[in-house]
Amino acid sequence: MTYYGKVNQVKPKPAAPKNDHSGGSSRIELWFAIAAGATYGAGMVSEYVFRLPTIGLPLVFFIATYIFGGFFTIRTAIASTLRGQLLPFQLIDAVAQAARKLGYERYELSWVLEDNLPMRRICDAGGARIYKTYRVYEKALSGNADA
Repeated sequence: MTYYGKVNQVKPKPAAPKNDHSGGSSRIELWFAIAAGATYGAGMVSEYVFRLPTIGLPLVFFIATYIFGGFFTIRTAIASTLRGQLLPFQLIDAVAQAARKLGYERYELSWVLEDNLPMRRICDAGGARIYKTYRVYEKALSGNADA
């Protein structure tokens, strides 16, 4: 499939916010790491020094450790996933802006396979339309199907 569209039709989604630590200290990740270490240490001390059962207070400390330790890991994973989805749109927009400066008004995205749905969605989101379709056929050249 070959897509055809205008350069100025590409409208990428806004970029995901960078890790700017808005609403808090620039060292908030450090504080969360310290809190995770402190809660882990408190859990170990309460279990082994004070001989408290694991089901009680030590368990609360260990759960807090996972929460403090995993918060930024999960947050970073979600943010990177969103950035990964937006990257093709940002790339297309950068190319389109450069093409506009050079005087180009249209673009062509050739040989996009019919079963390549992610790429087809990007083309559709950019306002491109299909104007040509190629077909690939297969036929054995000899009577032997294994050849």
